[in-house]
Amino acid sequence: MTIKQRINEEYPDNEILIADGLDEAFIGIGQQFNKTLAVYDRNKVIEVLMEQGMTDEEAGEYFEYNVIV
Repeated sequence: MTIKQRINEEYPDNEILIADGLDEAFIGIGQQFNKTLAVYDRNKVIEVLMEQGMTDEEAGEYFEYNVIV
């Protein structure tokens, strides 16, 4: 079962945005005011992105602009 399937099963009434291809970096579910969010390990996200071919700088920028809510 994927992270997305597990979250949809456990939180059927919430629309939780899950980042594609970053299951390895997923660490849990968090709350921000009235929002339920997927939480990712920043360093692991950058590591995964670098494994996909990005440089350290590109991965950091991608994380800042596309992963952080």
